[in-house]
Amino acid sequence: MTDLLAAAAGAAAVFAATNIDDIVVLTVFFVAARHAGRPHPWHIVAGQYPGIGALVAVAVVVAAGLLVVAGWSPRSSSRSARRSWSPAASSPAWPGLAG
Repeated sequence: MTDLLAAAAGAAAVFAATNIDDIVVLTVFFVAARHAGRPHPWHIVAGQYPGIGALVAVAVVVAAGLLVVAGWSPRSSSRSARRSWSPAASSPAWPGLAG
């Protein structure tokens, strides 16, 4: 459970960091639009949709790739196999935690 909470906290931190970055980039675009007239503000707003769509598409492809690489699928895993798995038992990189 702590691994899940740690992963959620890490994901929240990355999400916040990318949103701060996005605010900075959008501010620069809107300031440029105000002073130079290009790009138009509607171009900036409209560009957010394909940009976010591309990020979501890449995330889905990467998540699917991780499932393939790990060899895991919801249909092939059983409850007992999920309960009995531990990183210490399956990876030689955990000798200090194995006991």
